[in-house]
Amino acid sequence: MPPRRIVISGCSGGGKSSMIDALAERGFATVQEAGRMIVREEMAIGGGALPWLNPEAFALRLAEKAIAQFQDTENQVGHVFMDRSLIDPVAYLEQHNLAVPAELTKAIHTYRYHKSVFIVPPWSEIYVKDAQRPKSFDEALLEFAPLHAAYQKAGYSIIKLPKIPIDERVDYLLANISRVTPP
Repeated sequence: MPPRRIVISGCSGGGKSSMIDALAERGFATVQEAGRMIVREEMAIGGGALPWLNPEAFALRLAEKAIAQFQDTENQVGHVFMDRSLIDPVAYLEQHNLAVPAELTKAIHTYRYHKSVFIVPPWSEIYVKDAQRPKSFDEALLEFAPLHAAYQKAGYSIIKLPKIPIDERVDYLLANISRVTPP
């Protein structure tokens, strides 16, 4: 049986990575956010594929990394919780009025995640601006509607996660897995 790749997506700074870390601590297979990895790599080499310098190059690198992460989880058993997915770079390109390449459109139909996606809403009280995420909360807030729309357009159903402490949020997610139907 293939792994059940369960996506946690939503606004930057909404608690996705903290949830992924908490799920890993509980023994679940997890996949870290590709965007942060790319930003760290690009900053280390002085590269230009940074979201604030070249949104298109960043999104395309993000798509490549998301496909690699999907493929890397092929032999996992059971649930694999993923911090974002291949849909996120599509939403990012659309948000910035950039064309979505045909091969990326094809890829979102080839690499299918679990039918239901858990979305974290914008949460100003926990938002932290840092070197890898220099945007303001208001800028991060602009991501939410395009992400929600892109997931729905790609055929996923959305389960919105409540604004509660991380351990309770993880408990909520795990309790609601039964609402998630196989892909």
